[in-house]
Amino acid sequence: MTGKCPSCQQLIGTVNVQPIDAYEGTKTWKAGVFTCPLCRSILSVSLDEGYRAQWIVGEIKKVIANTNRSS
Repeated sequence: MTGKCPSCQQLIGTVNVQPIDAYEGTKTWKAGVFTCPLCRSILSVSLDEGYRAQWIVGEIKKVIANTNRSS
């Protein structure tokens, strides 16, 4: 499948993917940036859903542990 880069207007069939860190306040998320292989314009940025799911599970475990200490 090919698409057109919105920046250079060239047809592309692949994209470059580079891991990055995304920040929200004091939180850091693993993410990926997708760029055009011809002009290197950023096409998209996406959070790593696996990392995000692990973080959510960790936060839930903290809440459960704190609840058990309070009982």
